[in-house]
Amino acid sequence: MIRALFVFCFGISVQSQTYTSWKVGSTTDVSSTTTGGMCLMGGGTDNDDAIKWMLQKSGGGDVVVLRSAVTDATILIYIQI
Repeated sequence: MIRALFVFCFGISVQSQTYTSWKVGSTTDVSSTTTGGMCLMGGGTDNDDAIKWMLQKSGGGDVVVLRSAVTDATILIYIQI
């Protein structure tokens, strides 16, 4: 009922988005020294040097990677670096 009312009032449909998530590495919490940085890529092949740069910025801490398309090979790039 609420969804139908929302669609009627705003003319859009709300649907749940499915996604897949991976967590790799150690579950041990660490304190690390980080420096600011953001790596934006798209429309082509991955740039390993840019990925290495981004991971170095983390100081060995946690990293969040958001991708619209992921393959096993893509995940391995982050694990191997």
